[in-house]
Amino acid sequence: KGLHHAHTATGSDGEPLHVIHRDVSPGNILCSRQGAVALTDFGVSTGTPAQRVERVGTLSGKVPYFAPELFRGQRPSAQSDIFALGVTLWEMLTVRPLFPRRLGPEEMRDVIGRFHPDQLLEDDLTLPEPVEAILRRCLAPEPADRYPSAVEFLEDVSDCVYETGLRPLSTDFERWIQEVLDPQAAEGKRRIGAGGSA
Repeated sequence: KGLHHAHTATGSDGEPLHVIHRDVSPGNILCSRQGAVALTDFGVSTGTPAQRVERVGTLSGKVPYFAPELFRGQRPSAQSDIFALGVTLWEMLTVRPLFPRRLGPEEMRDVIGRFHPDQLLEDDLTLPEPVEAILRRCLAPEPADRYPSAVEFLEDVSDCVYETGLRPLSTDFERWIQEVLDPQAAEGKRRIGAGGSA
């Protein structure tokens, strides 16, 4: 939602601001104890108000989340942000990096340039098919093959979540976060709720 809001933001005159985050990564997605999620750190974003000018050949953001076309000199776009969000989703689901962190920038450029999600997903047997379909689309090598917008990405994720029977409510997320941060306190609350003593 945050990414879609940025991509579709308009100024006071109603004109599009053309905001591209350019640094979507796990460290820039924050979760509160109350289950709220926020996309943060627009420090290297592009957009009409910033009017940033960069040297030719320079890139901003974290290299392991760069879309392949950025290495080919194409301008950052909503689709390059969506690729980065796809990398983030993969890492959240598998708890491992998509691209090896030990590689230098030039090696990373080669690896991402040759990357195709099909081989990756064929080697992984843990993800449900609907999730694989989402990852294939957002991690497609060509921008035109990715989701046209972040909200369409969100719609597919929401459909997948409901089909699995999960409840994507902030209250459920809040409860899960509390259990992760303080398992003993969460267990005590469950006992009290069940009529026991803590």
